Amino acid sequence: MRRAGRFAEAMNLYSAALDKDPNSPARTAREMLEAQFAFFCKDIYNP
Repeated sequence: MRRAGRFAEAMNLYSAALDKDPNSPARTAREMLEAQFAFFCKDIYNP
């Protein structure tokens, strides 16, 4: 889902996977996606 650009759906699937198995690789994938959402480059937004 993430590669297709459907980030919200990917987050939901990662959450569902974590509900079933808290130690699944979905934890790392979700953390990476959250880091992408949190990224902010002030050079781009403040010319």
